[in-house]
Amino acid sequence: MLGREKALSICTLTFGAIVWDIIDDRDYIGGAPFNVAVHLANMGADSYFVSRVGDDSRGQAAVHEAKERGVNTIYIQRDLLHPTGTAICVVKPDGDVEYRIPEGVAYNYIETPAGLQNQVFDALYFGLFEQKSPVNRASLGKIMEENSFGHVFCDMNIRRDFHPMELVKFSLARSDIVKMNELEAETISRQLYGAFDGIERFCRRISADYSLEVACITRGAKGYCMISGDEYREFKANRIEVCDPIGAGDAFSGVFLASYCRTGDP
Repeated sequence: MLGREKALSICTLTFGAIVWDIIDDRDYIGGAPFNVAVHLANMGADSYFVSRVGDDSRGQAAVHEAKERGVNTIYIQRDLLHPTGTAICVVKPDGDVEYRIPEGVAYNYIETPAGLQNQVFDALYFGLFEQKSPVNRASLGKIMEENSFGHVFCDMNIRRDFHPMELVKFSLARSDIVKMNELEAETISRQLYGAFDGIERFCRRISADYSLEVACITRGAKGYCMISGDEYREFKANRIEVCDPIGAGDAFSGVFLASYCRTGDP
């Protein structure tokens, strides 16, 4: 378990969903942006979170969980019309996870919070899936325009095969750090370039085309790879006993982002 890292204080803003993952009929707090906000807090960041929950018991519990885990909740909104988000998670025999995600939930209606203007943050984290909603797209764009961020980190979390070309390009163009897993990299490479010619070639091409500082590709048990400038490197994973893979990529994102903000060294 990570202890709180107190050196070199940083302030981060995370945008997106709080979701209760339902696994074997039990609720577990989650959602990629929530998970990342918690990991940033665990790494000692002043971790602010922009999200929206329903006016229901799950919403109350979600805000409580965020506070308990050190996340600043002043930008979490209550929605009187839509319920708190849920996701039914099914872990397949091969270790992959299938998500069944209801529509019409509170995190699809995130508004730009009052008072979130002219603020300075070390980093902004956002994902692709939450941009499915036009309300969220407008709010995210306004937050980007009205505040200052040292780094903008995009997590290409593909859910329900949602990766429209215009949003992929928008997200890449507005980011300086991009993270995705190996399957997402192949999907996006075929979408942007019509083919997938391997991880290194894809990393070099996307980094050059979108002027990225860093592109990270997580590869499960094979570790991860990364390009920064012209330097491409591969890192092996430590061998562990896997309980389930839910949230593993979010742990990577939070720890990487906090460390990079402090050191500038990927």
